[in-house]
Amino acid sequence: MSFEVSHTTRVIMEGIETQNQLTNWRQNGISHFQGFLFASAAPLSSPVRS
Repeated sequence: MSFEVSHTTRVIMEGIETQNQLTNWRQNGISHFQGFLFASAAPLSSPVRS
């Protein structure tokens, strides 16, 4: 799979579950991620606040 990103496009790749997926997307120019590799989902009763 190829993924082209311009210098003005910001992409957050969702659903990253394995180190292999993370490595693959980094090699294809993506630098922002979220998914179970970083943190499991929080229940609705305890939302995460930033």
